[in-house]
Amino acid sequence: TTLTLARSEIASILEDQDVADPAEADEDTPVVRGTADKDREETFGVRRVERREGVPALYVVPWHGQTGTDINEEIYREMVEDIKAADPDYIVIEVDCEDYELGYFTELFPAEQGYTDINALDDYRRILDLFHDDLRDYKQVVWVKQAIGMASTLVLAWDTIYMRPGSNLEGAEKAAINFDRVKADADMFGKFREAYMGLIRGFALRSGRGNGYHHIVDAMILPEATLSATWKGREVQWELGTGGEYDIDRSSERVAKFTARTAENFGISSGTADNLDDVALLLGLREYDVIEASSREIFEDYVEDWRKTLERVEELAEDYQKHMSWAQGDEYITYFGRAIRDLEGILRCIRQYDAVRIRAAQQFGIQEQQIELQIKIMKEQLAAVRRGNRGAIGQGGRQAPGGGGGRVNPGG
Repeated sequence: TTLTLARSEIASILEDQDVADPAEADEDTPVVRGTADKDREETFGVRRVERREGVPALYVVPWHGQTGTDINEEIYREMVEDIKAADPDYIVIEVDCEDYELGYFTELFPAEQGYTDINALDDYRRILDLFHDDLRDYKQVVWVKQAIGMASTLVLAWDTIYMRPGSNLEGAEKAAINFDRVKADADMFGKFREAYMGLIRGFALRSGRGNGYHHIVDAMILPEATLSATWKGREVQWELGTGGEYDIDRSSERVAKFTARTAENFGISSGTADNLDDVALLLGLREYDVIEASSREIFEDYVEDWRKTLERVEELAEDYQKHMSWAQGDEYITYFGRAIRDLEGILRCIRQYDAVRIRAAQQFGIQEQQIELQIKIMKEQLAAVRRGNRGAIGQGGRQAPGGGGGRVNPGG
């Protein structure tokens, strides 16, 4: 007979202890009968084993780093095919995102934050489509190690969420910066904000939860929005404002934040899991295997490659500036031609990865269409010079996207 208990219903757990002579055991000490295995790891009734017939398999999908760049449609579209080939029993989406805290990635790029532009919302929708549509035949759970930033809104798209002790759902208020661009126009401000918020509310609606669940998104993004909840039997009814029985967020100056405990108390999370053994336990599994090597390799290779490509963009931008400064006199054609090749190299890089295109625009002010136009202009000028028309020099050939004077200006 299998008895499944919620963690909150367990007062204490006594681990099995190997005892050579059962007669020497304390009356409160569980006794393992038979031959003791000194290497056996106690896991409270859950055991991870090598995959074999009949043992459920978990496919762990990494959602790590920054949303929009590390967490990008490109990488998960590639992973979908690997998931289908592995044919797991469960997909565990492991979320570990701290877009606005000083972590490894923000040390590399101090200005780096999760991608919150309205155009990013469509990218995020396509990621959700991959999991909810392309992988709809697989049982899926989200396991949150940390979700700070836009990732906290994406997490709400799943019905089954587990959180690690000490984890949080918070930090999405940075998305509200987008509204500042249109604040001067009161009519446009309202329309733009409602369109933006409507798209993000759609993430929460993908979970299939009702009872005003999507109001959580407003409270997590808009500082002025307050949030309260009322228990209706075993369900929670969410509402904006403080009219419910429990005030979740009563401040009009800061956004709502959920810890692992509050998320579980109000039914956002289905349980707290410190490790995959706990995840398996919450899923009701006694034995399980993990398919994670291929997914982590795919993810880590992608992150490493696009970041190296971004570094290459910066190198080419610096080369472009040097070559343009050297393009004078008898050396004009030589170095002007090299500057064109630098721009062509930048264009190949930003077309190779969406993440590079996004980050190159944010960090260096480099836009694909501007680069294309600049290459066209410079090639026409170079051709004119070669035909003997020296007057073509200076008719825009030294102007580059992101800055004037023949410079690709970071942040321009």
